[in-house]
Amino acid sequence: MENDGFKICPYCKEKIRDEAVKCRFCGEWLEQKEQEHTSSKTAEMVTPPLPTQHEPLAPDGNKITPEIPPKTEKESPPKLNEHQNTISKTAFWISIALLFPCCLVWFFGLASVHWSQLGPADGEAVGKMIGGLLMASFFIWLTIRDMKGKTAKLLTFAVVFAVLTAIAAYNFVEARHKAQEKVAESNRLEADNINNLEKFIQGGASGDIPEFKPTGDADTDAFFQTTRDFYTEYFQGWRKASADIAALQEMSISDCLLLTNKFYLEPQIQDRIADQQIIATFKTNALSMIANYRQKYTTLNATKESKQGFLKGVDEMSPQFEAMFDASIKSRKADQALLQFLHDNFEDYEFKDGTILFATAANRQKYDELAKEVQDASAEVDGFQKRGLAAVEAAKAKLQ
Repeated sequence: MENDGFKICPYCKEKIRDEAVKCRFCGEWLEQKEQEHTSSKTAEMVTPPLPTQHEPLAPDGNKITPEIPPKTEKESPPKLNEHQNTISKTAFWISIALLFPCCLVWFFGLASVHWSQLGPADGEAVGKMIGGLLMASFFIWLTIRDMKGKTAKLLTFAVVFAVLTAIAAYNFVEARHKAQEKVAESNRLEADNINNLEKFIQGGASGDIPEFKPTGDADTDAFFQTTRDFYTEYFQGWRKASADIAALQEMSISDCLLLTNKFYLEPQIQDRIADQQIIATFKTNALSMIANYRQKYTTLNATKESKQGFLKGVDEMSPQFEAMFDASIKSRKADQALLQFLHDNFEDYEFKDGTILFATAANRQKYDELAKEVQDASAEVDGFQKRGLAAVEAAKAKLQ
């Protein structure tokens, strides 16, 4: 289109003259604006802007909108990540489900072990088992440390640890079953040894002390050997004391000769005195034997609880033995007192039809009191014997 001497105002779009420096319609200065526009173009030429992508235009001047292909499921990253997260969470909870019961098994299993009662062999076996599991766990971790993903490592470790726990639990139950069988057999042999000792005592402790059968446990066998040595020494002293008492040829306090002949009373009184001295000497020796027995047992290889229980029993046994010896001496003293009373009052009574008749009531009352003391002292000695047999039966029942 040819220029007719006019131009278009860039602001109000009205036609003005070419030489106009100011628009007569909108009042804008055209020369100043053109200079600024020219400076801007110069600056743009010095620092060219980054190229921009121009949208293609259709022949009619409209923008062409490019067709975007539809997205498929495989090309959808959010859905893929969600699936991976689901698998990861499932693996994590499977790992926790495996590790939690395994930890419970180890906790209650180790808590049920009486560590203070373990023998050297048992303690070594448990130590090797725990050490082996720790080493296996370490090597497992070395194997899985290069695996990708923490959840995969955790799951692998949980599976292997569960397998190791199952194997350890099986071995533990099997070992405990064998240990229980061993203890049952050992208890049976202990009961047999106690039965043999009981029969020996009931038979009057005549002959040799029975040999104790080995139980297969070194500590138990050492205990029984120490016990046998104690009883050997004890019954040797007891036999000597019994032989010395038998040599006195004591007569029964109800013998007719004692009640009808004063000649026999004095020697029998002296025999009772000698009898008390023999028992007192044996009492001193027996308590010393018990103390030595206690000392020897402390040197044996036994658990702390076993030693405490045994030493407590020995400490209770000493006063019981002492009380038993005192009861025997008391019984002899009661016999001595009654015989001495009969000797001193021989002319005041007569023995008729198995009954002693006193002339004075005071002597009759005194005789009844002394006779009762004899009966009570004899019953006390019998009570010690019965309690001793009951203790033996209780020990056997505990082992069975």
